[in-house]
Amino acid sequence: MKAGPRDLMEIHAELLDKAKTKGNKETTMVQINNDYTRLLEDIAKTRERAQKYQERRQANKRLQTFRGKLAYLKVEKALKDYEVKKKAVDEAKEAYKIVEQNKAPIEKKLMENGNLKRNTLNNNEKTQNDI
Repeated sequence: MKAGPRDLMEIHAELLDKAKTKGNKETTMVQINNDYTRLLEDIAKTRERAQKYQERRQANKRLQTFRGKLAYLKVEKALKDYEVKKKAVDEAKEAYKIVEQNKAPIEKKLMENGNLKRNTLNNNEKTQNDI
């Protein structure tokens, strides 16, 4: 119920017209004042409800903004973690490549000398003896 100043004046005029048509002016004036007061109270309650609604709406907007920022920060952190992990994996791959490159010439020399076979046999014997 929206009631502006003009509406109040119209309602007040209607109530006064009703009072003029009825015989007892005192009771009708009391009734008019009661109706008018009740109407003002209703308007005040409506304004309070509208204000509370507006406050809730603003709070919800702030909450949504906060949730959005929080989600953005979580995504940003996840991306940073992913980049750090990816960098670590790349470094590990590079280190493995370097080890493999250095290992290949040594294995080749050992194969030529026949030492590689003996080393693997010795390792196998040790593991069987350990068991």
